[in-house]
Amino acid sequence: MSRPLDAIPAITNEHISPSHEAELAVLRTHVAQLEQESAEQKKWMDDAIKVLAFCTGSATGQGFLQALVRQLSTTLNVRYVFVTEWVPGRTDRIRIVAGWYGDRAADLIEYELLDTPCQKVFQDGEAFFPHRVQQLFPQDKYLAEHKIESYMGVSLINSSGRPTGHLCVMDVRPFLFDSSQGSAIIRVFAARAAAELERLRAEETLRDSEARLHRFVAEAPVGLVILDEDKRALCANKALCELTGYSEQEMIGNSYALYTHPDDLAANLILTDEFYRGVRSEYSYEKRYIRKSGEIIWVLMKATRVELPGHSGPLLLAAIQDITEQKLATEEREKLSQDLHDNILQSLYAVGMQLEAGKLVMGKSPRNSRAYLTQAIDQLNHLMLDVRQFITLLTQRTSAKPDFGQALRHLVASLSATSQAAPELEINDPVLSLITPTQGEQLLNIARESLSNSMRHAQATHRSVWLDHKGNTIQLVICDDGVGFAARRHRHRGHGLANMAARAKTIRARFTLDSAPGKGTCITVEVPVEKGPARA
Repeated sequence: MSRPLDAIPAITNEHISPSHEAELAVLRTHVAQLEQESAEQKKWMDDAIKVLAFCTGSATGQGFLQALVRQLSTTLNVRYVFVTEWVPGRTDRIRIVAGWYGDRAADLIEYELLDTPCQKVFQDGEAFFPHRVQQLFPQDKYLAEHKIESYMGVSLINSSGRPTGHLCVMDVRPFLFDSSQGSAIIRVFAARAAAELERLRAEETLRDSEARLHRFVAEAPVGLVILDEDKRALCANKALCELTGYSEQEMIGNSYALYTHPDDLAANLILTDEFYRGVRSEYSYEKRYIRKSGEIIWVLMKATRVELPGHSGPLLLAAIQDITEQKLATEEREKLSQDLHDNILQSLYAVGMQLEAGKLVMGKSPRNSRAYLTQAIDQLNHLMLDVRQFITLLTQRTSAKPDFGQALRHLVASLSATSQAAPELEINDPVLSLITPTQGEQLLNIARESLSNSMRHAQATHRSVWLDHKGNTIQLVICDDGVGFAARRHRHRGHGLANMAARAKTIRARFTLDSAPGKGTCITVEVPVEKGPARA
């Protein structure tokens, strides 16, 4: 540390007159005192810092702050020491977070700043009143009640440079230290108090945030689960447990493979891996759950990123909603659309063909005309039965169990006109006993759609329907010798082919279309034989 007179050139006795020798002696004495006081102050500071570190080194949080105020009371030889912070949402009120009353810890109270020396601290950053502080702040009842004579305080500044509270010391007698000495010491303690208070509040904020998240997860009306980087559940709420049928204890530590349908698991794992690699920050996925009871349900899962204290990497928060009813409603709408197209519309088309044929031969052959009209009326009667049955299915959602062989024969016989003979039908009767009602319904609709398309577009002279079985496979083959078409180009036109393929898929059948320009068309449906007594 440089001395105050180091910058002055050296003075020898020849430059000093006898009249100034006394003054120079006094000056030298004063400089020596300043240097001694400076050295003592520096030692005092060093000792205070060492004591602070020793007395608070093993403490954290509230324990650290309490140890700090007690040690500061000893270091400065003062009776009262307080660490305060703003009352949340207020700028006129503070609260004591740690305090010392000479021989005991202080009560943690709140108080108003107005007309107190503490207000001066928040205005100027520091305040020093070595004596007569009561006379300076007569409205402060606390000073009078405790007979406070001296006061010093400094602001607590956080890492963002904003004041968060203050540290003050008070005594019932005038301070034994001056402003510079007191400021040097109290600022060291204030810096440590501010840092610890900021850390303490940051931890509380994290704990509150985590608690709110866990409450949100627990109380949410939809299923929620938090997964770690190994896809293991850290927590799962009541709604998800009810959705899957598993208890929280059964789910914690397990991945969603526990209840995800095997056919949907692989795609789900890919999405999750991409999430943890940072390829995507969130994703949605519709999949099936297999509940603990064995029931299969549909869910919509939405995943997003979340961070929690104590976890270095990102976590996955998944919200799961049961969409089984929506899925069933969608499937029902698709089925209604298929039924309207394949059953009602195709039957109306067949009636129209009969009426058109009767009109063409009306003048030439009244007998044939009457025959076509009779057949059209018969088809309309069957159509009305189909419509009534269709309405019943809408209201009751029951499955009809028609005689598939009889229904197929009736369909083939009804599709005839003057210029287009009825298709040739060949049924190996034993195969009928292997067809379930669901399979029979879909096969009949596929046959109706295929034959209707052939009669409208193929310009064929011969059509055939063949039903048989080979081993464990039921085969329905529908062919014509018409104009044919480029199958790949035709797949994306209209609803007919798509409906037939969709119907085949519902009964786990293989749907094959073989057609080329000028080569006719052949549709083959191969259905695996199901085990069970119920047949069409």
